[in-house]
Amino acid sequence: VPEINPLVNVKGAVQSSLKLYFDKEHTNLPYYIDKAGGYGARAWRKRIYVTYANGTSRRTKNFGFFHFFPSVEEGSTIVVPVKPDGKVLGDFAQQVVTTVVPAVLTFLLIKSLSK
Repeated sequence: VPEINPLVNVKGAVQSSLKLYFDKEHTNLPYYIDKAGGYGARAWRKRIYVTYANGTSRRTKNFGFFHFFPSVEEGSTIVVPVKPDGKVLGDFAQQVVTTVVPAVLTFLLIKSLSK
């Protein structure tokens, strides 16, 4: 008979990755993330998943701005992924300016020469 692990492992984009004792009164995922210091700077909240002691995993389900987190059991591992690097709005604006300005200048130049 396998022994039940009384710990919950919290890792990934949290302030402090750690192992906590499972509390039967708290099976909600945000409780354990709060105990680990909360979310890190680039936590991908839509992609949080829980791996249970039997090896199965359940992911967070999302509906608009609402997140429905899986429940936590003894021996679970909570994983909070890190968001991938995205394009910054400044980079996008720079690309637009470097593309549009030469096109507008060329248009104005051709228009002024044709008069």
